[in-house]
Amino acid sequence: MNAKRYAPFVALVMALAMPFAEGAVKAKDVPPLLVTDAGKTVTDAQMGADEIVVCDQLKQTIDIYDAGGSNVWRWCAKDDPGIAGGDKGGFMNNVAESKPFAGGSKIGMVSCGGRWAVIDRAAHKVTAWGRCNGWAHSIEMVGPDVVAVVSTGGTGGNSLFLFDITGDMAMNPYRQKKSTLQFDSPHGLHYDGKNLWLVDTPGLHRCSISRDAEGVPVAKVEKTWPFSELGVTHGHDLRPVPCTNLLAMTTHEKVLFFDMKTEIWREDMFIERQDVKAFDPAPDGKSFLVTTAKTKWWTDSLEIFTPGKKGGEPVFSPSLVIPGAKIYKARWVK
Repeated sequence: MNAKRYAPFVALVMALAMPFAEGAVKAKDVPPLLVTDAGKTVTDAQMGADEIVVCDQLKQTIDIYDAGGSNVWRWCAKDDPGIAGGDKGGFMNNVAESKPFAGGSKIGMVSCGGRWAVIDRAAHKVTAWGRCNGWAHSIEMVGPDVVAVVSTGGTGGNSLFLFDITGDMAMNPYRQKKSTLQFDSPHGLHYDGKNLWLVDTPGLHRCSISRDAEGVPVAKVEKTWPFSELGVTHGHDLRPVPCTNLLAMTTHEKVLFFDMKTEIWREDMFIERQDVKAFDPAPDGKSFLVTTAKTKWWTDSLEIFTPGKKGGEPVFSPSLVIPGAKIYKARWVK
């Protein structure tokens, strides 16, 4: 993280330790937008980190934008020589995740064509890729040698998939050892270094990961926190909040926060907003990059959510507009 570039944004955000204001979050007056030389639109304030990464379902690309709104990096499966020709079509069917790993040096992606990949940013090509049943929604690295993917629908979907990518298995889906565990429309994943957390339609789950006698990675649900007690349904995005013990997750009705240490829902921090597809915390955990569906499940506009001061009102502020884009998720590169 470039501290000098990040400083202007840090001055704008509020301490996450303060509970969010009660009631629904409402938009307030926001700074004027400006159009960059690249033809993109951003607020006068910085977007919160040096770069953001998005999955664009118009072009079926993974794109990185800098703080000025310029496109500085792009990956598309059809141009990657590491992916077998017969599988490229599956990657071009609605890219659905763009998740940075290893400080942004690698990008995890999935597509609704039942494909997943881990991309080396510097090399501009995949270092691991594979297939899963159904329509893939999210990906997570479980240590250096296991990839977790969740999918919905189709034949054999609605599952968590674990893939062993040790050695040459990383680039050979036909040789990868894998296991599946069924869930009800799972969408979000987070690995905390010990446990794999997952959200699906009924709730939040904590899973343990191990290997069986044949060395295949396997998952077991250790505990579940149902959404029914909160009056919400359909978990979607799931992200850890840096510098805290919190998980942030989106549902059809609200954005929720859960304390992994105390195992308590932070209802004082819930945000009433529907159809949020991505809710990604900044590196300091004090603000969030947001994508909310405008047409079907995508948008051309990103927002920054800033928690309010005590007694104040939280704010959703426009951040980046990419005219014509069909952005499903956006993440800060960190």
